[in-house]
Amino acid sequence: MKVLIVDDNPDDVTIFSHILNMLMDHEVMRAYDGPKGLDLARETHFDLFLVDLNLPTMHGVEVTRILRSMEEYRTTPIILVTANIPAQRVLEGSEYTLLLEKPVFSGPLMEAIASVLS
Repeated sequence: MKVLIVDDNPDDVTIFSHILNMLMDHEVMRAYDGPKGLDLARETHFDLFLVDLNLPTMHGVEVTRILRSMEEYRTTPIILVTANIPAQRVLEGSEYTLLLEKPVFSGPLMEAIASVLS
């Protein structure tokens, strides 16, 4: 399975990559901002997205909205991750699959991925 991580925090990207690649045997690609993540999504097909909510240059909600507007990603699971759970109004219209609060540990992340893929 191919997973795209879109997060501006290199430490979080390393942790998520390790969990997804080493523990779950998924192929992982990384983007450190929304526009680069969207470019990768247009170039390569992904089965799952892990998107940070508070990205520079483009908010994670906007990334999610754009992904959902692409035919090939209308039903692809999108897990939003954030250090600060926002008010529900901030998330309106984002059509994310699941929201996780950082720090995200391996067990809860693996459970979340299993639940959105089932």
